Amino acid sequence: MRHKHHVSADMVNSWRKIIVRKHKVMLGDKLLYQASQLSHAQRFAKARQAEGVPCHVVPDETPKRPRKVRINSLTGKPYRKVTSDKAGR
Repeated sequence: MRHKHHVSADMVNSWRKIIVRKHKVMLGDKLLYQASQLSHAQRFAKARQAEGVPCHVVPDETPKRPRKVRINSLTGKPYRKVTSDKAGR
């Protein structure tokens, strides 16, 4: 019996190529928690510290992948100009 949402082998192989960042919450040299979002690791560490556990966050230094420019299908132009400065947000 096939499931409603079947995943093909091609889809699995394409997901393996994506590099996932791994931020870690450490207690000495022991790994307590690992998250792909830094804010989740920070929130976990803050909760453990409130419980008296002396843990710390080790951010993953892997550089972020550059985002692809999204093209507006009506105008053929990018939705917004790509800038290295996020001050406009």
